Amino acid sequence: YEYGVKKILHLFETSKEAKDIADTAQKSGVKDIASLMINPIQRIPRYVLFLKELSKCTPPDHPDLKKVKLALNQFQEVADHVNDRLRNHENSSKVLEIQAKLWKMRGMPCLLAPGRTYVMEGDMLKIRTNGILVEVHVFLFSDILVYATKSLLLPGRFHFRNQFEFFGAKG
Repeated sequence: YEYGVKKILHLFETSKEAKDIADTAQKSGVKDIASLMINPIQRIPRYVLFLKELSKCTPPDHPDLKKVKLALNQFQEVADHVNDRLRNHENSSKVLEIQAKLWKMRGMPCLLAPGRTYVMEGDMLKIRTNGILVEVHVFLFSDILVYATKSLLLPGRFHFRNQFEFFGAKG
């Protein structure tokens, strides 16, 4: 969805014909054409709710009950698929956001990897070999733990320090 909105907005900026269509739509009462793209995604859960209620209200011996339940199952599958895709997209965005916060240093992994999911992050104390405590910020993913130190120059940025690979972290 976000990618599609960006493409449409770019099209409005670069194409006079597209801009004219958007202007005509706004004059007709449409606030923002790009906002219309969310409508099909928002309708799917409404259809699921509608079909659930319809199946509850349909008598058990009604000839259309099987069709209503079939439609409900199919819409539920579509809704689940859309939700999974949205979660995957949000997770990828979060991973990329973290990647952008880390200063690129030798040995730093590319965080965006197949099957890798973000779990959580937070501050911890690390004991150095000389016994000194150092505050580090850790990023936990499904298969890797990355720790970094906070940048003193740029708030919100981190210096990559190390990574530990493993399998099976869950939030």
